[in-house]
Amino acid sequence: MTIVVNNAGITGFTPFKEITDEAWDRMMAINLRGTFIVTQVCLPDMETAQWGRIINITSSGAQTGNALMAHYAASKGAMVSLTRSLAQELGPLGITVNNIPPGSIMNTRMSEENKQLFHVPEDVLLKTLPVRRLGQPEDIANACAWLASEASSYVTGQTIGYNGGRVIS
Repeated sequence: MTIVVNNAGITGFTPFKEITDEAWDRMMAINLRGTFIVTQVCLPDMETAQWGRIINITSSGAQTGNALMAHYAASKGAMVSLTRSLAQELGPLGITVNNIPPGSIMNTRMSEENKQLFHVPEDVLLKTLPVRRLGQPEDIANACAWLASEASSYVTGQTIGYNGGRVIS
């Protein structure tokens, strides 16, 4: 069984007009090209087994956009499109491909950077979330575990929003 969780990524808070070519390229190289490379490397084992799970960790910013994060949101949005395309291409081979766009997950580097940059009090942030709590890293791990299991074998090409209702589709 081959299960891939593409979770490596970087973020950045930069006004759009100040994003350099180098910063744009670095964001795309790590967030998007990294997903591309890891998936290609693992694909032969999945094809041989006629079974595989690919889970891409994207971002709720890919669904909503983010001020000061155009290059980040664009890279994660491209991962969503890659997920959908691969789901169609690889589904006949027994391989499912889905993505999880987290939102407001506490105790992560990105959540700490958000706090420092935007100074939004937690009680104000919580009022924007229907579930009235911040997510935990374990919430994302639980979603990955389900998508990696046989219980989700009929789910592919989907965006599984673990965001406390920040994005409702």
